[in-house]
Amino acid sequence: MLCTQKKVKDFNDLVFKDHLIAKDMSNRISVTKQAKITFDNGIELSMVFGELFYSNGIDTYKAWASNVENDLRGYLTKDEVSEYMKELQRKG
Repeated sequence: MLCTQKKVKDFNDLVFKDHLIAKDMSNRISVTKQAKITFDNGIELSMVFGELFYSNGIDTYKAWASNVENDLRGYLTKDEVSEYMKELQRKG
């Protein structure tokens, strides 16, 4: 019997693309980037980078996972994103 192990996805598997240009209440403009990934268990993760979205716009990210109740996380570092991605992939 052949056993194949699936690669656990982490931050390095995310592909960020231009998302939108957003304005806050004072009309400050922020260019943001977004990455989306769907895991084998059906959970989709959306990552946003930009200072108007629970991110400092430098080196932290906002994460939101579908099918996971109340699971918005902000100001995550790359390492924290990778750990969160591993946690989501373990969910059955």
